Amino acid sequence: MMSPRALLLPALSSIALQACVEPPRTIDPPIAGEGEGEGEGEGEGEGEGEGEGEAVPACTSVTGTGAVTFTHDEGATLATTTPLAGTIYTYGLVALGGGNLLAEHGGTLLRSRDHGCTWTAIGAAPTSPMRMAGGDGRAYVWADNYTDLARIDDDDTITVLTPPPNGVLKGMNVNDDGSIVVAMDATLHKSTDFGATFDRGTTPAFTGNDAGLVYRAFFGGKDGDHVVFGAASVGARVTFDGGQTWTPSTGLSTTGQQRANIFEGVFSPLDDNVIWAAGVDIEESLGENQNRSKHIYRSTDGGRSFVVVATESPELVIINGPMMAASPVDTDVFYFVFGTYYDGYGTDVYRLTSSGAVTKTHNTNHDISSIVFSPDADHTMYFGLVHEVID
Repeated sequence: MMSPRALLLPALSSIALQACVEPPRTIDPPIAGEGEGEGEGEGEGEGEGEGEGEAVPACTSVTGTGAVTFTHDEGATLATTTPLAGTIYTYGLVALGGGNLLAEHGGTLLRSRDHGCTWTAIGAAPTSPMRMAGGDGRAYVWADNYTDLARIDDDDTITVLTPPPNGVLKGMNVNDDGSIVVAMDATLHKSTDFGATFDRGTTPAFTGNDAGLVYRAFFGGKDGDHVVFGAASVGARVTFDGGQTWTPSTGLSTTGQQRANIFEGVFSPLDDNVIWAAGVDIEESLGENQNRSKHIYRSTDGGRSFVVVATESPELVIINGPMMAASPVDTDVFYFVFGTYYDGYGTDVYRLTSSGAVTKTHNTNHDISSIVFSPDADHTMYFGLVHEVID
């Protein structure tokens, strides 16, 4: 289950909501025992040798917070943490390299300088929950669908920033040269002074009422020029020139590039041509197969076109905007999660290959709200954890 705040739709009229959002329906946990081991042999052994050598981090338990854990085996075993209480989320998590990580949890900013073994509170976040982006020794926290933004420097100085005024935050990227790009609704804005000021913005990916339908902007490359916007009802659009021109993505719906909701996406860190995304084919959601209308898509041409790799089923639960991550060592491997507190189910971590082969691991946490691979050891995954108490 995701944060009610994180699941807020863009501001839509009641007519637009009826047109672009599938009818609410109960999400059940996967059928116990089914689907596990699916695709065994197909892609088995992929990634052998990834991160072999000294385990980083070397500890087996996390101290200082219960918000973050890690795994060396794709979630089969997790480092122990202190129990969480109440309803709390950890969407903000970033690994900067050299054992340096930052997280936001319950309104507190946390830092670890020993690969996630111990964590220390360094200050208050502008709001909560917040997401994170990092690079060049700095991290930024930003509030999804809001305007809260801040920078965290290596000396733990926290600077509240003012984003551009036109819209709400839909994503951000830290470029290799230290500049940053933020997505405000359907427009990109760049800052070359660490967020102190921003330019006037690019050509919007969507215009008119469609500009308010954006769910997420996801970034590739090293300079913020390659970006995909996923939106409600109107699918996705991609730019290769920093937002000067935009191209509609195809393959997301049985009717073409339109009539799809694209909630989340991520570029492969190895190849900007490879993009994974999660969404709903609206035509299917309104038809007889509405329970099989959610898909994981994959693009191999930088977002110009997508194909369906996996479809929801009783054994494979795809929510509206699953937490996801692409493998840092294999362009054919992708991870996403389904978690719920309901009936004490816990969380499934799915491993999906480009051939459609699925395996999963399971843990008892209510959910995982962020996934980050360690830049110091490719086999290490960090998970931001969720705890929910909902009557």
